Amino acid sequence: MMPFQPRCGSINPKQKAVRRQTPKRQTTIHQTTKHRIMSILLIARQRDMQPYKEEILKLDPNAEVEIWPDVAHRERVTFAVAWKHPEGVLDRYPNLKAVSSLGAGVEHLLRDESIPDGVILTRIVPPSLISDMSDYLVSALLNLVNHTYEFADNQRRAVWEPLLAVPKRSLTVGVMGLGEIGRQCALDIARMGFPVVGLSRTKKEIEG
Repeated sequence: MMPFQPRCGSINPKQKAVRRQTPKRQTTIHQTTKHRIMSILLIARQRDMQPYKEEILKLDPNAEVEIWPDVAHRERVTFAVAWKHPEGVLDRYPNLKAVSSLGAGVEHLLRDESIPDGVILTRIVPPSLISDMSDYLVSALLNLVNHTYEFADNQRRAVWEPLLAVPKRSLTVGVMGLGEIGRQCALDIARMGFPVVGLSRTKKEIEG
């Protein structure tokens, strides 16, 4: 039996060595676009909006805030804050996405037909506005039942006339609208001892 002879292949010196090439990693390059600058528009006819701009910049120094009517870049405006603004001007901002009322009322926005379809309407109802309105109504009712205005008039006329307070339970108070402000007013007035009747376009359940 012939011994096993391993065969060795010869290498042709003229043959080029071929390096094993690993497949190239597939790199996906996402085309990026320049960051779009968006700005906030403050618009009102009879109110100084500069303090509002300053407060916004305190929260975000990089924010771009413009005050109507001096708007440098209309195409950048995406959000507007308005209060009794001149009607017919909000369709001049092609990228407008939302408009917020500076207060609880939105009537000035609803009647403005220049606001494009699809623009979101919202409002600002700070807790201080709710409590201030409720305090005003409670004080007005107490002045009414305690004859405060009559006593003040008698004092000016130097007239002394005793007046008995009106029992609070004998005076029913009606609250038209039970939104954020109306709801709190109704609760506070009821806690003072007045019977309260509320009117709302939609069903509301108020505890207390």
